[in-house]
Amino acid sequence: MFSTVRISTLLLTLSLASQSMASTSEAEIRFNSSCDFKELKIAVKDEANINPGLIKLEVKLQPDATERLLQVSRKYLGKTLATYINNIKISTTTIRNELNTSNLTIAVDNKIAPKLFPGLLSKQCQPE
Repeated sequence: MFSTVRISTLLLTLSLASQSMASTSEAEIRFNSSCDFKELKIAVKDEANINPGLIKLEVKLQPDATERLLQVSRKYLGKTLATYINNIKISTTTIRNELNTSNLTIAVDNKIAPKLFPGLLSKQCQPE
């Protein structure tokens, strides 16, 4: 499954948004859940209840989405990255490491979740 270290690293890298760090030249990674997600698990509550206002998405990416994530993180290392799922902005953060993994944990707040969840149900890939 997901290692604790990997989850912590990815949460810090992708999901801890800081709007104050956003800039006009931010990089973007856009995921289409029906095309880019090989597997998706949703954790509404975690056992430790560390972040009760966040819902955790555990995602296994398709190979081409994994490659896009690596290329964007490599090209924009040290820059601001905006993460989108189904055209909904999930977070903005600074890229600290190259992201060479197909396993992501993405935290979604309670304001974004109702907008995002209906689109996660689509199973047929329809590229944009």
